[in-house]
Amino acid sequence: MTDHGHIDGPLVDGPGTAASQRRLALFGSVVGVLLLALVLRLWFLQVVGAQDFQQQATANSIRTVVVPAARGVIVDRKGRPIARNRNGWDVVGIATDLNNERSLAMLGRLARALGEKPQRLQNMVRANANSKRRDPARPIVFKDDIDPKSDLFLALNERLDEFPGIRLQPSQKRFYPDGEYVSHLVGAVGPIPRERAAALKKAGYRADATVGVGGLEQYYEAYLRGQDGTRKVEVDVSGNATARGVISEVPAHAGATVQTSIDLDVQTMLARELREKVLLQGAQYSGGGGVVLDIQTGEVVALASFPFMDPNKISIGKAPNYNKNKREPARNRATWAYPPASTMKTVTAIAALEAGVLSPTELIRSPKKIKILDREYKNFRELDQGWIPLPVALAVSSDTYFYQVAYDRIYERSTPDEQRSGDNALYKWSTALGFGQPTNIDLMPGEFAGDVPNRLWRTQNLEKGSPGWNQWRAGDTVNMSVGQGDLKVTPLQMARAYAAILDPEHRLQTPTIAHKIVDSTTQQTIFEPARARKVPTELPPISPGTLEPILQGLVGATTSGDGTASSVFGRFGGLMAGKTGTAENAPRPDHAWFVGYGPATPGLQPKYVVAVVVENAGLGGSVAAPIACHTLAVALDVDYRKCGNGSGKSD
Repeated sequence: MTDHGHIDGPLVDGPGTAASQRRLALFGSVVGVLLLALVLRLWFLQVVGAQDFQQQATANSIRTVVVPAARGVIVDRKGRPIARNRNGWDVVGIATDLNNERSLAMLGRLARALGEKPQRLQNMVRANANSKRRDPARPIVFKDDIDPKSDLFLALNERLDEFPGIRLQPSQKRFYPDGEYVSHLVGAVGPIPRERAAALKKAGYRADATVGVGGLEQYYEAYLRGQDGTRKVEVDVSGNATARGVISEVPAHAGATVQTSIDLDVQTMLARELREKVLLQGAQYSGGGGVVLDIQTGEVVALASFPFMDPNKISIGKAPNYNKNKREPARNRATWAYPPASTMKTVTAIAALEAGVLSPTELIRSPKKIKILDREYKNFRELDQGWIPLPVALAVSSDTYFYQVAYDRIYERSTPDEQRSGDNALYKWSTALGFGQPTNIDLMPGEFAGDVPNRLWRTQNLEKGSPGWNQWRAGDTVNMSVGQGDLKVTPLQMARAYAAILDPEHRLQTPTIAHKIVDSTTQQTIFEPARARKVPTELPPISPGTLEPILQGLVGATTSGDGTASSVFGRFGGLMAGKTGTAENAPRPDHAWFVGYGPATPGLQPKYVVAVVVENAGLGGSVAAPIACHTLAVALDVDYRKCGNGSGKSD
């Protein structure tokens, strides 16, 4: 019987069937491919990509730190420091290390330790971490200039591990040993001013850099700044240096040394005397300034202005609000323009003598007052000084003498064109001596050019339609002859003019403060400002017959019984000479002037010239002359205690 339900062979493929073998082969191929891919990937990661990953890992743990260059020092002619650096300590941290919740909370504790507001420190971190202008890896200074002997420093140093990411960093701070006495000379340092930001950025400065602000610090910034270095340091996840420490370093190059022509002994005396005399006047708005020049070289020996500014406070951002000070300490009185008063009479005398319209020996009456055209002009204190020659007129500072010289000799004997334009002998000598133009001294900010008026100047500077705005009149020459009217001159300009007159070669020089600039590493001179400055301008010829009577008059002012400064300089026996001046300044009190020089002894070449002005102080002979006497005495190395306090008997 046949079984119709039976089918030969198994119901499923067995292991030995062809189909099963095909499936096993396919499965093995897939597994093999996956294994091969895994092996290849492992090989790539361990062999090919190892170098790249190692570099990334290193980059994450190596931090490049900028090493600020030490700022170059500024010294006087004897090498004594005017501006130098001192060591300090700052509390710092890196924004990228601290910009997290845990670190920001820690900053609250740090702020309380530092006496700061927590929000301020936290905002500093957030702002720096998100800033596109500032490198977030650059240290933030949370507190600067901590005294290493203070309790705060000692406490922080012992418990620094409680503030992860925070460290004490040594730094250098600018220090001015003579402080306020050199303030208008040296300037200060500080953050980049907004108006200079674009230019300094192009020059490679960081946005948070410290730069010179005013004075020599700003003028010679390019030499003083130095060149920053870099240091590669291995750090942990908290930003703290590991045991491996410094990996590599490019040393910073310190800024150059600026050696000046300043004599700190003379500078200090000038500054002290200005302060004493200004404060003695008690005027609410008064101030004073002065300068001493080396006649032969044109170098500045001293330059000061009062009220002072403290560069040490300015450089750490703690200066008072000077804008609210009625004395305006930011004003540099040494380069500010004033009517020069009777110090101008020396220039008037040269103009008249060289024009051939005056003889130094002829006698001219010096009455109490004179009338020129329709106006009356009074002598100082309405003194009648009789018939006097030029040397005496300078010594006693006769106004009515010079009014007549200005009108009868200079104005009346000018050509019709010169009378209309004002371009007469007095104007020509004023401009030849550098008035009305900057001296280009190496000092920031810029100096005042002053004013030398003529008809053209009046049309450009006076209000259209005001009296005399477009004409030159006889009275304008008369006023100018005694340093009044629209004439304005700075003490620096007046000192330079007298120096040119006293120089045997009669050169109008560009004054310089920096004598040479020396590389801090090689000690080699890399720049000499005197060699780069403008070639001195030779004055028009001055004959010995012109200069001799003028110098007699200047010596007479300090030695003769009626000399306007004899009570101040008399005990020096003619060693120093000069001219007083009292500039009208209605409705406020007059400005006091003195311009002098020394030595004035016959046979000796004058070496130094000094110019001093004191605002709202009255008579030049009683206020400005004593300042000049003390200052010149120190420059000439004689006893300044022989200087008198001033008689006040003339201007």
